[in-house]
Parts: sequence; structure tokens; C-alpha cells
Amino acid sequence: MTHSRQFPHTPSRFSLRKTALMLALLCGLAMVESQPARTQTFTVLHVFTGQDGAYPYGGLTLGGAGTLYGTTQGGERGNEYGDVFKLAHKGTGWILTPLYYFTGGADGGGPESGLVVGPNGAFYSTTYGGGVLPFGMGTVFELRPPTTACKSALCYWNENVLYAFMGTPDVVKSCSEVYVQLPPEGVSLNTEPWLYAPS
Repeated sequence: MTHSRQFPHTPSRFSLRKTALMLALLCGLAMVESQPARTQTFTVLHVFTGQDGAYPYGGLTLGGAGTLYGTTQGGERGNEYGDVFKLAHKGTGWILTPLYYFTGGADGGGPESGLVVGPNGAFYSTTYGGGVLPFGMGTVFELRPPTTACKSALCYWNENVLYAFMGTPDVVKSCSEVYVQLPPEGVSLNTEPWLYAPS
């Protein structure tokens, strides 16, 4: 039987230096002043009343000079099919200006997606309803500023329907039980002059 002799663990010079260096580093880090934490601020830019739109699901698009553009899905009397709006910074507040009111007819209605700015400066997006009647499956639209100078405070833009969704014959079961094919939730631009929409 062999007996091995065990000695208590003796730290080497290297491990003592390493420990001393780590302690010095920790003390140095503790003495360094840390930067104060930056606070986050949250500012409400606009509260929709229903008369100026409601349900702005699509988010905002940043335009020139810090102007924000967006869509609302609906609203109250006279604006129940949604709109396209602009928010401009003025003084210490923000001013909302409607650019287009949807009628829910051939022009579409209920935009749920945001706006995409095209290379021509026009906005592009989709609507949830309207378009080809009687079922109104939605549209892909283009919105342009007026070609002439506005003579009033409110200056509405011109909408052009690029595509109206019709659904497919196999989704309509009967007049009392209609299954609709919803339009895409937005559009995106390619480097070519084409619009792409997920289906």
C-alpha cells in the first residue's frame, strides 16, 4: 500500500499577483464616477377625438422638416371610413391636418397600415375595405398633394386607386355567409418602380 503525502494548497506567486491585480481593478472601477442615467420621456402629440379620426393602427411616417404622416381606420360622422393626416410641429405643440377622407366606396376605407413614401413624393398604402363593390375587399392607393396652390386652410390631397381587391370566387359561399379575403397589411417599394404587398 502506498501512502501519498498531501500538502495544504499553497498559492503560487502568479495567483497572488493575479488576485491583487483583480482587487486593484475592482477598487479602481468602484472609484470611477458613473454617468447619471438618462431619463426617457413620453409626450402625447395628439389625442384623437373621433371627429378627426380614430384607431391610428398604421404607425407614423416621417416626412420632411420633422412632419409626421399617418392613417386612422375610422372615426365619427363624416369620417367613419378613416383618413390620412399630417402632424406638424408648431411652437410647443403639434397641429393635425387631414389630407384625405375615405368614403368607403370605390376609393377604399379603413386603412390599417402605415404610409410608404415613393420616390415621386407620393404616399402609398392599403385599405381594409371599399374598392370593388358590393363586397369591398380593400384597395392599394396612391395619395398625392394637389398640383395647384391651396386657397384655403384645409388642402385635401388627390387619391388614386392602384388596385382594388375582389377576393376569389371560392371564398364567397352564399349571400348570407360571406368570407372575405383581406388586403395586405401595407406595401413596400423596391428599387424598381414596383409596389409589393404581402398576401
